[in-house]
Amino acid sequence: MNEEKYISLLKNAETFIGRNYHSDENNADMAYFGNGESNNWPMQCTAKAFSALVAMGDKERALPMLRYILATHVSGRHVCSDGRKWGHTWIAAGGSLERIMSAIYKIENDLTEQDRKALRRVLLSESEWILHHLPVLAGIDGSKGKNKPESNIWNGSILVRTALMYPDAPHAAEYMERGKVLLVNGICTPGDDDARKVGANYTDNLSLDHHGYLNTGYMVICLLHIAILHNDCRLLGKEAPQEAYRHVKELWQLVKSCISPQGRLLRIGGDTRVRYAYCQSYLPIVCRFAGDYLGDAEAYKLGEAALSLLEAEQASNADHSFFGERLGEIKRISPLYYLRCEADVLNMLALSILWPKYFANAAEIPLLAQWQDDFHGARLSRDSRTLRSWVCRGADGPVGLCVPLAHGDMAEWLHNLTGEVRIAGRCRAVEVHRNMNENSGCLELVWRTEPPFPEGESSADIVRQKLAFALLPDGRTMLFVNRMTALRYFNLAGGDGVDLKIPNDFFNQEKRVYTGAGTSRMNVDDAISLVSLDSGKRLKLTRAKQRNTPICRYPYFNSLKVDVLGLPMEARSIERGEILADCAYATIADSKAEELPQFSGKAVNEGKATRIIRWKDPRTGREWRFVVDFDNLTAALEEVKND
Repeated sequence: MNEEKYISLLKNAETFIGRNYHSDENNADMAYFGNGESNNWPMQCTAKAFSALVAMGDKERALPMLRYILATHVSGRHVCSDGRKWGHTWIAAGGSLERIMSAIYKIENDLTEQDRKALRRVLLSESEWILHHLPVLAGIDGSKGKNKPESNIWNGSILVRTALMYPDAPHAAEYMERGKVLLVNGICTPGDDDARKVGANYTDNLSLDHHGYLNTGYMVICLLHIAILHNDCRLLGKEAPQEAYRHVKELWQLVKSCISPQGRLLRIGGDTRVRYAYCQSYLPIVCRFAGDYLGDAEAYKLGEAALSLLEAEQASNADHSFFGERLGEIKRISPLYYLRCEADVLNMLALSILWPKYFANAAEIPLLAQWQDDFHGARLSRDSRTLRSWVCRGADGPVGLCVPLAHGDMAEWLHNLTGEVRIAGRCRAVEVHRNMNENSGCLELVWRTEPPFPEGESSADIVRQKLAFALLPDGRTMLFVNRMTALRYFNLAGGDGVDLKIPNDFFNQEKRVYTGAGTSRMNVDDAISLVSLDSGKRLKLTRAKQRNTPICRYPYFNSLKVDVLGLPMEARSIERGEILADCAYATIADSKAEELPQFSGKAVNEGKATRIIRWKDPRTGREWRFVVDFDNLTAALEEVKND
């Protein structure tokens, strides 16, 4: 680990921290970071900034923040800046205590007796609440409200840590046992044989449905909190329970397989958070944990690469923040949300500095060449040059990625390669049926309007979409067929029948070379190509004039500029039964512009329901036939043998 770089990035952020550091107007020996309110997120911001100040050796400003955290807890005598107290929620321990214990151990000798009593009071109070009031829940389907892997891990960790710190506490033994139960129900699968398991949060293939979609970001968060418990126990001179480590190696292998060489987490199932922040921010120390605990030497390199992304972004901000310029819209609309993103980085840097240094025996953990999961309708294929994936149950509907790994900054997942419908309000793609094969699949969706609605209106299905994909065995090509039909009259604000999303922002200095716009074949940066397979349909390039990737399907909180290559739909009134899109296309990663004339593929109709793509690989000469039957919702890929 390059500790000097971590320290340097924190030192650079010192003035930014200072601008958001506020003394408590009612208590001269207390301070907070941000607005100091009692909600979980403001308190997390203060906690994470505290850890950063400790890591920088600034005890003078750190201790008042710790005292504010401890005094304003529900067990304390003081209140937060909004007149209320914090604590006793499912996330209180994970955000405001779990992330700072390493820092507390670092300055333990500087704590007064009153500080130590306050810390014990808070930890015992939270542990009692978790023990008696927090149910242990687990369930694969995130939409049913029981998928709790990360919170089970951090709440179990608080119980374990409290039991280790205060063995004389009346319920210390109960804390330990309940903590182990929560840890068992962290990274747990249907195949786990443990009487303490109440359910499974992951599928047997370690796919996670947190927030209702295949969520690689929260796989990182689960590993993060295991890493925190692991390292805190080392600081205490104790061993973490073995229950904490179940499936860690296998889950890391899957996460590792979704990281580009540049340190980007390629979110194959999409994302409902800010691009390249939050879960991405913790990637450096999760990679370090994989190196330290699992012995994966490649993990250190990935962690350094992820850190370099943050280093470059901080260098671009005059105020020495990490996201001040790129998340400017978010900062304007929600200063709290913005500060959360900044505080995550501060905390990650601090933990990296505070954790003990050691190295496990070297172990080889290879990347997964193929991975699939039926619950999410997921397929992943990776080799040394490309990553290709398809996920039916994604954050905003199905999502495809076809990324040249030398250009990880080309990854964007909002409706990527799947087509998109936009209206004046909000709508999303909801899966109705799917039929998956090993290397192809077909699914039916409806685009459904969502609140807020104009007066008198309610949720309605406005478009039926039938969509098919195929992963060719050539390691770089994906084929698609997309048909969208209006189910009712509505006003279309825009959309795309074909949409290859290409980020064009700070990370690539807003420089892209597009070849072939206005033709049926386009290439980006000699790295990826898009080919329309329908006669007469010409691809268009829509350049982003401003940041245009929202989170959680809101029309704001944009954090990245993304250009679109495809077949855009014009805004207009749509009639029931109207065909919005009926197109076939191919995406080829690891592809140069000079190859464009060589691509040989076309799509034909066979009746109203069947579409057939014929494709020839220009490198090998192998030919493929992709048959999609929309009536029966089937898709089949077969090689054409020419004798």
